[in-house]
Parts: sequence; structure tokens; C-alpha cells
Amino acid sequence: LTGELIPLHIPSYQIDHFDQVEIYNLLVPVYDRFFLEFQNRGQPIDYKILNTTFLSKQVGPIDLKIQMDNQMCLNMHNVSIFDAKIENSIIFGINSFSQNSDVLIEQIYFKNCIFNNTILFKLKTDQKRIIIQDVFIEQCQFQNSSLFIFQQDGEYQSSIIIKSIIIKKSILFNSQFIQSYDNLFLYSFEYIENQITNSQLISFSTDLSCFNFSLRSNVIIESILFAQLFQNSYQFKIDIDEISLSSNIFENFQVLVVDQILQLIYIVLKNMTFKENINPQTVIQNHLFKLTSPNILIQNVLIINTFNLRYIYLYNITEINIKNVTVQNQRQEYMIPLFQECVIYKQQYSQLLLVQGFQSLYLGFIKLVNQITIDQSVIEILSNPIILKGEQESILIQNVTFIGNILLKISKGLIFSIFSIYSEKTQQIKLDNFLYQNNSYNQYIPDASQSSASLLFISSLYSTITPQNIQCFENSLTNSSNTFIVIKSNATQIKAIRVFHHNYLRKEFWNTYYNIKLQSNLNQLEINYIITKTLGINNKGGVMQIIVDKFTLEDGLFQYLIAESSSVFDIITQGTGIIRLNSCNIAYTQNNLLSNSEQDGSISINSKLSDLNLKLTNFTFSYIHNNFAPALLSISTSKFTNIIFIKNVKVLNCFSLINLFSSLTFSSDKAHLNIVTIQNILIQQSYEALIDFSQQLVHLDSTILTKITEGNAIFNIAGCKLQMNNIVIEGVVLSSIFQFINCQKIQLKNILFYKIITFYSFTLLHIEQNIQFLSIIQVQNLTTQNLVLLNSKDLNCIQLIYPNLEFEYKLCNQFNPL
Repeated sequence: LTGELIPLHIPSYQIDHFDQVEIYNLLVPVYDRFFLEFQNRGQPIDYKILNTTFLSKQVGPIDLKIQMDNQMCLNMHNVSIFDAKIENSIIFGINSFSQNSDVLIEQIYFKNCIFNNTILFKLKTDQKRIIIQDVFIEQCQFQNSSLFIFQQDGEYQSSIIIKSIIIKKSILFNSQFIQSYDNLFLYSFEYIENQITNSQLISFSTDLSCFNFSLRSNVIIESILFAQLFQNSYQFKIDIDEISLSSNIFENFQVLVVDQILQLIYIVLKNMTFKENINPQTVIQNHLFKLTSPNILIQNVLIINTFNLRYIYLYNITEINIKNVTVQNQRQEYMIPLFQECVIYKQQYSQLLLVQGFQSLYLGFIKLVNQITIDQSVIEILSNPIILKGEQESILIQNVTFIGNILLKISKGLIFSIFSIYSEKTQQIKLDNFLYQNNSYNQYIPDASQSSASLLFISSLYSTITPQNIQCFENSLTNSSNTFIVIKSNATQIKAIRVFHHNYLRKEFWNTYYNIKLQSNLNQLEINYIITKTLGINNKGGVMQIIVDKFTLEDGLFQYLIAESSSVFDIITQGTGIIRLNSCNIAYTQNNLLSNSEQDGSISINSKLSDLNLKLTNFTFSYIHNNFAPALLSISTSKFTNIIFIKNVKVLNCFSLINLFSSLTFSSDKAHLNIVTIQNILIQQSYEALIDFSQQLVHLDSTILTKITEGNAIFNIAGCKLQMNNIVIEGVVLSSIFQFINCQKIQLKNILFYKIITFYSFTLLHIEQNIQFLSIIQVQNLTTQNLVLLNSKDLNCIQLIYPNLEFEYKLCNQFNPL
């Protein structure tokens, strides 16, 4: 059939007994129906359809069918359908006849069409090479319809290549573009300004290779871009490269779903960009990627200015590799409200990654900036409890950056952090080069579960964890008794950690991330006071809590930290209780000085239910303030055995009202099992630093003053074998220096008290024994030089007058001035 684009009015054709059919330059106006069918006594036919247009001006639906059976080769070029409303049709039905022949379909146009319960192309093939390219669809509507359906006719797979598809300003409901049981290669797809509802756009069952996909300015609801069809025990691979989704509205939309446990070889996802997409719903949504496979590689992912979406869910994976992922909003537009009533209408459920079940996991070069999430970790890693516990898992995470993120906790009992790992299996976990900066965590309800942490939460009790090169700068944790980092493991080895300004923050930080407005004339002490009173500094552990059998810390620097208690570390030991702390510098940390309750020191150790074997060496403590607990070490000793070795410690201008260095109390009837060795200690305290400390304290009543002056010492030790060597105390002293009670053996050697300044009379060295056993006491080379007793009136201390705090509840979208 050939023409010169003149109308062809015959509604039905059946063409028989031709080996080759060519259709050129036809213009086919369709009124009610148009049928075209070819037969050749069961013999193969070569088809060519070129430069042909179908159009309809009918108000009602039409029936359009072109049936090509016994197809050998097919060449379809420049075919268009315009202004048609088509129902209950298979427009192009193509049934192959033989193997190893080609199908070429190109330059296909659909415009201003409505398709209802219709298939545009249905191809039934066997071992063919099918090429489809340059398909353009504009201003069309699809309902219960499909663009391409490929069916396998025989045991051999066809290879399907589809290139350059543009779908624009169209509406899809319960429809799909591609359904294939053959190998698919897709290149250069564009979805622009469409409305897509309850649809699976591309359904596949075997190999899928996709390159250069773009979705822009679409509204997509309850739909899937790539959905896996059921296939019984077949190995295949998925490779998606260069996919871009920008300026879309997603409601329960998923990019790729592979949820059947099959013999997949691998899944590769590379070069994916998500930009300025939103989810307007206030309920939690499905993840964009839901995948299971033996091997997965995800690489080069960029997520920009995209809100309230969950991205990747991986489960039952053998090997996972995720590299070079950035999730970034240009600025943090959300401010933490002071009241939960202001949160519930602005819920943000953002999650980058959820892993559940794996053998080997690698994350590298991950960056999250200015994200917000409620009750959900941004990255969450879980083991699969179904897999046998005897199988060891490995986790390697490197080069991770978290900046400007907000976490809000409004529910109880959930594992919640920026980054969380939970497992009941044996794991090897290595964390290297982590940066946390300007992150905020606020909690609105009391929660005794202790299953949260603002920056990092790891609970893997049978595992070995080795974090190194960890940096934390300017992070806040408010209205919560949790801490910044929680690690529960069998063994933890930390090397090279730097932590500055946790809750000890400039007013610019609070004004940026919280819905408050601090006045510009406030000094830092006043800012700390206001934040403690309004937002609440309740955390135990200014850096981390460790629950561990063996803990090693090497090379730490901690400065400007505020906590309710344990201003740096809260350590809880299990089993053998081995702790090795070396080469650390702690400065300008403090517990809540406004509280009159007992607190723990900058490092607290609880070994009540385990043995304790502590070695602390090469430490410097500077300007650490506490009130009713030691400034440095609070140790709840073991009821079994205790071995404590402390060496090379420098203490500069650290103050507390009770037991400055430490209080160590052991069971006296087991004194032979408790061995304490303290060597090379220098304590220097200046008059000026004492004034600075005293000014920050609240009023002390007589009961508290009595507690301070009785039974108080810099080193308060009872019930052990004690050896102290090379101890130098210089400057201001507020209590006894040594108080030893019921020690089986005391050996003091090379002790120097130099330029000691006191304000009331007390005993510098007090040894007491009130139970009956043999005690050996040896004191060698103890020297006192320049002891000065001043009147307490000489302490020129003017207590700070903290600002009167006036707080007024206002509308949720207004500042609360302080």
C-alpha cells in the first residue's frame, strides 16, 4: 500500500498471500474502527510501515488494530497516531515466526490521544534483536493500558533495545510503558510534566540495563518506575546508570523494586541524581529503592534539596558496596521548636539507607548536609536474625560527613540516631574518618529505653568495633538523657578522636537551629545557663557512652563540653572489664553546675557487674569543672577484682567540690584483690582559676558545706593495695590531698606539696584503719614547701548573677525571645 498522504477511508483490510508487505505514506482517518491484518499461508512475512499517520476526530472511542502475524523482519518508521480515543485494542500486534531476525521500530509519535484498556505494541518473539527508538508521546492519557508488551515465544531470550523515549504532559492511571520477559536495554528516557498514578512504568524479569533516564516535574502517586516481574530461578543482572529525578512530587513512589529472592548475579546503580523533589504527605512513605540480591553496587548518588523521602532499603544481601553518596540541602530551613505541638504538623521522614541482612558491607564517601528526620535514623544497619548467628559479618565505613542535620524524637523505644547499627551477631566493624558538625538532636518525651544517640548508635554485643579519625564539632543534644555516641560491643578500639563544643555553643548556633532568639549582649556563661534552663542539658556523657568487655582509647582531644553528668565518657564494663586509655587531652568540660545532685566526673567507669582492669596513661586535664563528684574520674569499682594503673597525668586548674581526682572505694575484706598504682601525677591549680570556678556555683547551704569539708580529698581511696610515686601538688587546695582508709598496703614515694594555698584547716594526708587486719604503710621522700593558709574572706569571689529568664509561649511559627 502506498499513497501520498491522502486519506484512506476503508475501515478494514485483510491482505493474503504476500511474502513482503510495504506500507508507505498513508494518512488513515479512523472513524469507528480500522483493522489491518496480514496472512501468508503460515509462511513468514517481511513488514515495512513507513511515513504513516492515523488520526481521528471522533468524540467517542474507536477501535484500531494492526495485526502482523508470522513476522520475519519488521521495519516501522515515522508512524503517528493523533487525536484518537482508543479502547479495548491491541494497536500493533506482532507475532514472530523465526529466530535471528530483527525488529526495528523508530520515530513513533502519539499526541492528544486517550488509551483505555489498550496495548499500543504487543510483540511475541523468540530469539530476536528488537530495536525501538525515538518514541514521542505528548498530551496523552493512559488508563489500564500499556505502551510495549514483550512476550517470549519459546525457550530463547530476545534482546530488546529501546532508545530515546520522551513522554510529556500525559496522564497515566493503572498503566505501564514496558512489560518484558526478555533482556532489556533502555537508553535515554525522559518523563516530563506527567501525572502518574498506581502504575508500574517498566516491568522486567531478566537482564535490565538502563542509561540516561530523566524524570522532571512529574506528579507520581503509588507507582513504581522499575518493577521486577516474577521469574522462577533465573540468574540475571540489573545495571542502571545516569538517572535524574528533579522537581517531582512523589507520594509512595518507588524507583526500583526487586523483592524476590532469586539467583541474581548483581545489581549496579550508578550516577543517580535527585534534585528538588518533595513528598507532601505527613505519613511515612516507601523507600525509593527496595532491593534484595547477592551483590549490590551503588555509586555516585547526588540528592539535592529533596525533602521527606526515604531512599534505599536493602535486605538479605551478601555483599553491599555503596560509594560516593551526597545528600544535601542548600540550607537548613527548619528550626527545632520548643514544644511538640509545633512538630506534629511538620513531620519529616527522611532516610538515606536501611540495610537488613548482609554478610559484607562497605560505605565510603558519604555526605549528609542539612537533613531533618523524626524517629528514624538517616542510615540504619540491621542484621537478619534468621541467618545463623555463627556467620560473621563485616562492616567497613570510611570518609563519612554529617553537617547541619536535625533529629527530633517524639516516640519511645526506637533505635534512633544519624547513623545506627544493631546486631545480635558477631561482626567486625571498622569506622574511619567520620566528621560530625553542627548537628542537633532534641527529644520531646521521656524515654528510659536508652536506645538513641544523636550522632552514632551501635549495639553489637558480640562484635569488635574500631573507630578511628573521628571528629565532632559544635553539636547539640537537648532535653534528653541520651548521649552523642553510644557503642555496645564486646571490644571497642578508638584511635584519633577530636571532639569540640558539644552543648557549649555560640548564640549563633542556637539561633540558627532552634526556634529561639538569644540576645546579642549575652556572654557565653549566660548562654549556657539559658540553654540549660530552657532546652535542658540532661545528657550523661558529653561525648559517648561505652558498654564493653574491652575498651581501648588512643589519641583523644576533647574540649568545651557540657553534660548533666560524665562530661566526656560514660563507660560501663562487662566480663573482664579491660580499659586502656592513652594520650588524651581533656579541657574546658563541665557538668551541670546549677544542680545540687551528685554527678559523675569527666570520665565515669561503672564496673559493678564485671572485673576492672584499668590503665590510664599520658593524660592532660585542664579547666574541668564539677561540683558534687570528682572532676576527673568517677569509678564504681568491681565487687570481684580491680587492677588500676594511672601514669603520666597532668591536671591544670580543674575543680570540684568533692574528691577532685577520684574516689576509689573497694571491699576491704578483698583488699588483696584490689591493686591501685598511681605514678607521675602533676596537679596545678591557680587562685584566678578558683575564682572563675566559684563564681559559677549556685548558693551552697550549710548541709552541702558540711559534706564538702568532711571526708573529702583529692585522692580518696579505701580498701586496696596502693602504690603512689612521683606526685606533685601545686597551688590552691580545697580539701585533703590524700585520704586512705582500710588499705592493706600503702606505699608513697616522692611526694611534693608545693606552694599550697588553703582557706581552712584540714589534714593534707589522712590515713585511717577501722577494721582489724595487717596493714603495711611506707612513706618515702614526702616534701611540703611554702604552705599558705588564707582566710576565706580573702577569696575575692563575686557570684555570677545569671539573667532572669522570661519565657513566653507564642505561636509555633514565631520566635521565643530569651
